[in-house]
Amino acid sequence: MNALPFMKTVAKAKSTRENLTIRMEPALKKALKIRAVHEERDLSDLIEDAAHLYLSQKAS
Repeated sequence: MNALPFMKTVAKAKSTRENLTIRMEPALKKALKIRAVHEERDLSDLIEDAAHLYLSQKAS
């Protein structure tokens, strides 16, 4: 079993997600967009996985 199940590449149901508006440094946004393209993923999926990882580390 994968210890980080949210890291799997899975088509996520768009209907279960909510919109979120955030502000971030332009350089960070650019770096995230580039990483998402390199991984052939949506930017929102990459950010969602990063948030899951952050929360899992804080829970330990």
